[in-house]
Amino acid sequence: MQQGECQNLILDQGLNYILSSLNMRSICGYIAVGTSSTAPAYGQTSLGAQIAETADNLEIQDKYTLTRTANGVFTLVFFKAFDYHQANGNLTEFGAKTIGGLLITRSLFTNLGNPITITKTSDTRLLLTYTFTLVLSPVVETAANTFNIAGMGNIDSSIVFTGAQDNFGWGDADLFGCTADKGKAFNLYTSAPNMSYANSTPGSGNYGGPITYTAGTFYRDWSCEIPPTGADMTIYGYSIGEDAGANANSKSCFKVKFTSGSIVKNKDYRLTLNCRVSLTR
Repeated sequence: MQQGECQNLILDQGLNYILSSLNMRSICGYIAVGTSSTAPAYGQTSLGAQIAETADNLEIQDKYTLTRTANGVFTLVFFKAFDYHQANGNLTEFGAKTIGGLLITRSLFTNLGNPITITKTSDTRLLLTYTFTLVLSPVVETAANTFNIAGMGNIDSSIVFTGAQDNFGWGDADLFGCTADKGKAFNLYTSAPNMSYANSTPGSGNYGGPITYTAGTFYRDWSCEIPPTGADMTIYGYSIGEDAGANANSKSCFKVKFTSGSIVKNKDYRLTLNCRVSLTR
């Protein structure tokens, strides 16, 4: 048995996919292999010369595992395998594809950083173990920063990721715990929120949500607008996560606390809140 380890390159369209779908668990539905030796580059959209792809693990390993190795640090490992009769040839490249077939990463097979050729025959199986590491920050409450709310003046605020886990054990590893079937909502706090990493208690309500992602920006905006007739209350901060009103198991995966006090929202105000998450490699 032979084995090796290679670095992978997350493509621009990979970052676009993660931010547009807000769903980490679907980024490796397939692993593809090919025979091109062209160096990987961020703007590539396919393997240079694909010859095969697989969604199977041949029951050699679990389909994937998710491990939180430290606060805000997640290791997501996918296992895919080619059987004896599959992908035979002189292989030089590989990449992870989404369930829908979009290439997320592209890499060359290497040894100590040098490109090599993997010769697969009908006498061998090929198991590819694909590891993604997601690091979320900040995981401790930040020092207060000042921003201005028009009509209300300067407000000091702090932020934190909360380490939420949803029913599938994902939570903030799915970028705010907002998968395609969740609320992705703003929730308001009527008392000062607990800002520890382990606490993911959401606020109340379901306001706004993510703004449509623009490819190539590599950030995603959320916006919440509450009209003069809505949510007349004293607000101490807000969170982003699942809809607290629609799901008894909802979690807050990102919190903002107004450290200089509170906002009194009444019928004289239309309140708009925004936030932005960026993704880098």
